[in-house]
Amino acid sequence: MTRTTANNINMINVNGDESDPYYRYKMPRINTTFINQKKGLTDWTNASIIATAIYKTPEQIKKYMCKKLGTKASISKMGGIIFSGKLDTDTLQDILQTYINKNVMCKKCNSPETVEERCQSCGNKQ
Repeated sequence: MTRTTANNINMINVNGDESDPYYRYKMPRINTTFINQKKGLTDWTNASIIATAIYKTPEQIKKYMCKKLGTKASISKMGGIIFSGKLDTDTLQDILQTYINKNVMCKKCNSPETVEERCQSCGNKQ
């Protein structure tokens, strides 16, 4: 279930649970555009916004995504991540959710407020 409001169009729960429309932590869905059809580049345009929502940097997310996708990427001037190859948005969203579950959600209290491997909610060190 996607919650849509005037200010937060197409926001989803950070924890990936679509059944709770009142979940506190939200992020936008991944937006992509294809650029340079000859080279086949995928621009994840809102990567910096999502990175902020999950208390990570675009660089941290890029490193994980590149490893999982087996491709190269760079950070754009606008804070997006540009991947080599034409990539499906749903695939990127699934890999991002795996990253969040593995590296963002606190193992003790299930909060996404982990900064530098420490949960800001309960103090647990990841």
